[in-house]
Amino acid sequence: RDVQSIQLAPDLGEIEEVFQGNAAKTVVIVQDAHAIPDAQRRIERIIEYFQKSYGVDFVGLEGADAKLDPQIFRSFPDGKLLRQVFEEYFDRGELTGGTAAAVFSDHPAVFQGIEDWALYEQGLRLYLAAMKQESELEAKRSEWKADLDQRKKKTYSAKLLEIDRALQAFHANE
Repeated sequence: RDVQSIQLAPDLGEIEEVFQGNAAKTVVIVQDAHAIPDAQRRIERIIEYFQKSYGVDFVGLEGADAKLDPQIFRSFPDGKLLRQVFEEYFDRGELTGGTAAAVFSDHPAVFQGIEDWALYEQGLRLYLAAMKQESELEAKRSEWKADLDQRKKKTYSAKLLEIDRALQAFHANE
């Protein structure tokens, strides 16, 4: 399939980048916003859209290292009640859109975890170690920023200082 022709319904999100390689397979990467319920619900809908519109039958999932087997949930007799319970997990940020798609999709597909679990755990350990140093590192960053601001005042023209302040305000979403 020509990836340039792939479209996404505007209410689901936007396609930021397209790359046409030489392989016969198409890969779609959905940027994830972890633990944000509306983003996860949208991811479930995006997967469903690509299954229905483009016949996607393989979904790779981060955060897992094996094939998902949702059969126990899919065989639950009251689908409405199941959806209601899963919505509560969505609301608490404890359910991913990929997992929900595996459970609720009407289209047959393989949902495969793609993590290297040892590498994932190493990254998590590094993240947690960095979080323990967050306040110390933030204090250093503030110190360096104050020093840099003083240097700018000594060397920047008034116009360049104005531009610098506007740029900082932009990066701070002000």
